[in-house]
Amino acid sequence: MMGRKPYTPSGNQDLTMDRAKLGLEAEGFLRSSLGRYLVERAEAEIEKGFTELFKVSPSDTGGNIEARMDIQVPMNVIKWLNEAVDSGKLAMQELQEEDLNNY
Repeated sequence: MMGRKPYTPSGNQDLTMDRAKLGLEAEGFLRSSLGRYLVERAEAEIEKGFTELFKVSPSDTGGNIEARMDIQVPMNVIKWLNEAVDSGKLAMQELQEEDLNNY
């Protein structure tokens, strides 16, 4: 990315809190117009990729690989965003349980 450092948790101090914050950010992103647009584009690319995959001859190794990659990349984007949300929800539960155990 231009000018941005990749995400890294802020030390080992509170990885659970970092996961929770990242999950909330991912949820907000998915609700944003840009997030919705990217997910819709990814879903359209997946659908287009499957259509192309069915057109490729089973003996066309290169065509099959290309079609599968055209499907896998947008699937990964959606998967990574959903994993961030799920990890954040789990982290929030862990923080709530920790709070309850401290009382």
